[in-house]
Amino acid sequence: RNPAAFLRRPLEAALVDTENPLVLKQHLLCAAAEEPLSAELGDASLFGEALYLEGVQALVADGKLQPVGAGGDGWRLVDAGGFLPPNNIRSIEPDLIRVLYTRRRREQQQSLDLQAEEQFGEEEEVIDEVERWRIYYELFEGAIYLNQGRKFIVQELDLDRGSAYVQRTQARYYTRSLDKTHVAVLQRIHTTPAAVGFGEPVFFGRVRVVLSVSGFVKVWSKTGEAFEEVPLHLPPREFDTRACWVDLPYDVVRSVTSSHQDGTATGSDDAASGGGGESTQAEGPLQLDAGLHAAAHAVLAVLPLHLSCEPGDVCCECEALREGRLRSKRLLFFDRCEGGLGIARRTAAVLPPMLRSALELMKSCPCSDGCWNCVHSSKCPEYNAGTSKRAALVILERLLARDMAASLMTEPLAAGGKQVPSEGWASPHSRTLSGVREGAAHDACEPASMMSRSIGRFRRLVPKRDLAALEARME
Repeated sequence: RNPAAFLRRPLEAALVDTENPLVLKQHLLCAAAEEPLSAELGDASLFGEALYLEGVQALVADGKLQPVGAGGDGWRLVDAGGFLPPNNIRSIEPDLIRVLYTRRRREQQQSLDLQAEEQFGEEEEVIDEVERWRIYYELFEGAIYLNQGRKFIVQELDLDRGSAYVQRTQARYYTRSLDKTHVAVLQRIHTTPAAVGFGEPVFFGRVRVVLSVSGFVKVWSKTGEAFEEVPLHLPPREFDTRACWVDLPYDVVRSVTSSHQDGTATGSDDAASGGGGESTQAEGPLQLDAGLHAAAHAVLAVLPLHLSCEPGDVCCECEALREGRLRSKRLLFFDRCEGGLGIARRTAAVLPPMLRSALELMKSCPCSDGCWNCVHSSKCPEYNAGTSKRAALVILERLLARDMAASLMTEPLAAGGKQVPSEGWASPHSRTLSGVREGAAHDACEPASMMSRSIGRFRRLVPKRDLAALEARME
């Protein structure tokens, strides 16, 4: 579809994020293998003074670089027999899990003696090496693992040795992990200001991701029915990475939560059903979290059209199947790898056109409430559960229809004429109550947001004359 738009699109920029310490160390090692590093020759200016010194000191502590020269201002690669230490070109993560398949082999050739017993031995074959984060979805004990069209079952997972032992199986089911992913914003690094046509600022910053797994379920391949749930204990995975996000204003949230399919959101349903003039009426209200989940999948689907990456390099925040948290609703995308890949940084600059592309993708798809061509993703850890295309259409239409003037007028005025967030939702124009300050790390952003939410509700519930009298009494 849309071949003209694809062929006329300019070439995307393929960039490497050298601010990632894992990427920086590998670059410094390769550079030191060709010529000793030297700050006097301008090597520090290529990577940045602070990043360069931190990377060099970390490599010296790891025993991979050693100082040279009288002043010790240069560093060269530690002699490794003329060979460069191996760098993984498939993944920047240093910890990989080997997938070992134990097979039987005959110890000796068959003889003509029919009474002689055949002797078999066992040998281990490495059939794959995967990133450590994949054990939470694909390589936990009891999981069904696919490799080159062959089906295996994980017999044992040894995290200390970094090995997963598998055996061939003909099981008629697949497995699905019961995981939880929590994303907490630690620091806002940069803010792209609002513009005409998209009245919400886009934030970029540092986040902490915590992934935990409590068990897995077995699902029949034919019917898709879960028939057994097995408890599982894995250590949680916690890492810092980079993310970009946009907060949903209250009027957009209200338009979704108050919309029912009895006529409130018929325009979006006409688009979802193919636009034939007859909308497919679905029962029940629109689900906000399910709409955010589906909208995030649509954005990930069009992400490779705007940036040089794969959909699996970036993850989205999903709270459709989680307990509600007292914070603003948002569309958030974070780099899957520790330290970030630079994709979230570039996504923040082009997020508005990506949202428009995602909206066009959903409108052009004739399905009623989501399919693999629009809002379903093969990379979704929730297996596309808790998605709503109808709600996603309403969210993106309302979000893109806003301009800066409309976003300013939707927020009520409190005492003194100052704008405060409506219903406790985070306002991009009120940073004092947002819970995360520009350029400063803030580990406790969630409680601060809860406090701002209580203040906002109190100001709206108390009449202005009583509020002024109460403030005067407190002074």
